[in-house]
Amino acid sequence: MKKYVEDFVRVINHINNNNTYKAAWALSIIDCIEGKEYEEIDDSVVIEEYFIVKHLLKYYWNLNVIFDIHQGGFLVIEKMIEELKGDIVKHQELSFKQVDHYLKQHQITYERLISKIIQTVNQNVAYRFLNLYKEKVPLYKFDSEKKVIVFHKEDIQALKEHKGLIKNLLIYKWAKYLEHFNEDGKMIHKLLSSRKQTVKKQEWVIDASV
Repeated sequence: MKKYVEDFVRVINHINNNNTYKAAWALSIIDCIEGKEYEEIDDSVVIEEYFIVKHLLKYYWNLNVIFDIHQGGFLVIEKMIEELKGDIVKHQELSFKQVDHYLKQHQITYERLISKIIQTVNQNVAYRFLNLYKEKVPLYKFDSEKKVIVFHKEDIQALKEHKGLIKNLLIYKWAKYLEHFNEDGKMIHKLLSSRKQTVKKQEWVIDASV
């Protein structure tokens, strides 16, 4: 395994139990890589935060609304989702794929929402994701002015080669952390046993594709 992937895994393994942003942030980056939502410039790969936070919103919508699992009212993105729920009829029955269709029909609302989330991640997870104790792991370069993160092309290739390992580790870690905040407990069981027909539960657990 390449050192870059080993460093990525090290960061994942040391995500604090009291915050889900880092795991969701990393999952969203992997989604962007899989969906080729990036630009190649010479030896670099540039991913706009705009695309990352769209995936971030997806993860928290499905957790908060479909599975009724919450980390706590202090999360900015969860507060935004509560506001969004008030605008959508029968929101409790909709997966984010359906909500995304609604948002695309209300573009101004969508862009404002994405902008607010970008502001939030720029104050926290975008640069703190790289922290490992007192060490700063150089997994990417963060440009807050341009609202992008920049990778070496060879590092993106390494992530592609090991994406299965990384995504499964991230999903497991994130689920275990969220279980700590879910008063009913057994969150992974809830994900697997949910009767909501609008969500492909097995896909979410295996590759977070909901």
